[in-house]
Amino acid sequence: MLWLLTPFAVAIPTYLYLRVILQVDRFEREPLSYLLGAFLWGALPAVIFALGAEAIFGAISDLVFGKNAGGGFIQSAVIAPIVEELLKALAVLAVYLWRKREFDGWVDGLVYGATVGFGFAYVENILYIAGTATVSEWISLFVLRVVILGFMHGFWTSLTGIGFGIARFRTSIFEHVLFPLAGLLGAVLLHMTHNGALALSESVNNGFILFSAFAYVLMIVLMLALGRISKREEQRTMRRFLLDEVGVSLTPATYAFLCGESKFQGVPTPPANRRVTQCAAELAQKKRQALFRPDGATLNQIGALRNRLAELAAHS
Repeated sequence: MLWLLTPFAVAIPTYLYLRVILQVDRFEREPLSYLLGAFLWGALPAVIFALGAEAIFGAISDLVFGKNAGGGFIQSAVIAPIVEELLKALAVLAVYLWRKREFDGWVDGLVYGATVGFGFAYVENILYIAGTATVSEWISLFVLRVVILGFMHGFWTSLTGIGFGIARFRTSIFEHVLFPLAGLLGAVLLHMTHNGALALSESVNNGFILFSAFAYVLMIVLMLALGRISKREEQRTMRRFLLDEVGVSLTPATYAFLCGESKFQGVPTPPANRRVTQCAAELAQKKRQALFRPDGATLNQIGALRNRLAELAAHS
């Protein structure tokens, strides 16, 4: 009976984690179909391939190191992080290569990377938790994997996405390779550190509690910092690329509001202004893209967004 409950129980915190990540992308929301595709890649192909690859490399590890604690540590702290982060990174790479128009910087990379990670964690947690034999085991593992450590897969893969996002508007081929690899390396190393520390903490009194507390405090600090940086960068982008829209599709007051210069900053944005903000953010990003690739499709989108923004602003 518990295995029937598990997918629904795990889905609730997974949804809440996704909501937290999506709040970082305050202005230009990503298409739902792309986010769903990223989540499904993490939930199905990435998990299936990871299970197969880890079984193969795990067998090799047993032959080399033996079926002992050392071999188990290698599989958990080395093999699993490398395999899983590489497979999750493929979804971010796919969006980056084939849907680049919707990949506008490191914030988008963070969102796509975290979404893939949460998809992976969702299915992985179900597989672990559904195999428990008693209610107490089910509760303990649910609290451990979903509540305490449920954010981790999304956090690690978000680093890979940030790497791709930083590379998005770089002109050097070297930088297009360097930053994604640096992000992936960061994800793998943090994943390794987490798995290794988790294994070692089991032999220390209260080690797991101390490790979990440290991991979550660090993660919360980083997410708050990224949210603040994201807000400033988005406002900087609007300030630069929407200045020439004042008097065309924006009033001076609306422009000041979008750039965070309004005296009403901090007041909840009414629904009409949310649509203005979304459209203005899309226009700013398309104009930014046009600096690097001024093709006809992008220029046509700029014209359409400008007209739509003027209409929305007029009725806000």
